[in-house]
Amino acid sequence: MELGFEDRMPLGDLMQGVSEELDRQVEAWLRSKNVELPSGGAKYGQAPWHFTPAGRVVLKNYCLARFALAVAGKLDYHAGESLNWAREYGATYTELGQAIGLPRQTVQRKWGIRLVEREAALNAIAAAVATLDPPAGLPDVVWLPTPMEDNYDPEAELSAALVSIEGGTGGSPNQVLLFRKGEYIGPATDQALGYTRFLQAMSKDKMVAIEFKIPGSPAVGPPKALYTARFGYRNGELVWFGELPPNVTSSIAKRGY
Repeated sequence: MELGFEDRMPLGDLMQGVSEELDRQVEAWLRSKNVELPSGGAKYGQAPWHFTPAGRVVLKNYCLARFALAVAGKLDYHAGESLNWAREYGATYTELGQAIGLPRQTVQRKWGIRLVEREAALNAIAAAVATLDPPAGLPDVVWLPTPMEDNYDPEAELSAALVSIEGGTGGSPNQVLLFRKGEYIGPATDQALGYTRFLQAMSKDKMVAIEFKIPGSPAVGPPKALYTARFGYRNGELVWFGELPPNVTSSIAKRGY
């Protein structure tokens, strides 16, 4: 007898059985901790606007517990399902990370950012771009609403988006836009400079690193100079450390030295 994957395999029944058993274990776990359960037979999976704010909190907590138990049991499908519903009921990635003892960035990397959240991020960046003045000396230039690179995160103390102009090249004016908890603060520097890099790999939850290159001759050769500045909050105030190019200023951040 040969067995292999086939359409008639009872996968649906298996998934449903696992889901029901997971729910039973979640309820037992929450009861043992005296955590309120959804009342009146209400379950995750219903549209959040069907519930009062208090009801959504109960469902959020239920889904967080379901997510944690699914992760612990290595039930990846059910973990992703629980994460999506927890997000619908208002859970942050920070809360999801706390539920499994990991940073929120790990949760975001493993289970991904939902499409609706990415669309919201791009809309927030586009709204910030719409407030920018044209680069100095280029009154007819239009900024592109879509970032070249970004780590926009409404839960981060500081995140950023690198934007450029329509038809731009590497030496065209760029701006690094800064956001705090998803709210736009302003461009990192008052001047729009070419050869600007957002150093995403060096940037952290509370710090954004930017590199400014002064090109040599030719421009594709070794740089004449490189400057790196780090922006972050200190005692509730936005400051920058490192080096900005000569005559480059920042109206939104003070020098931190």
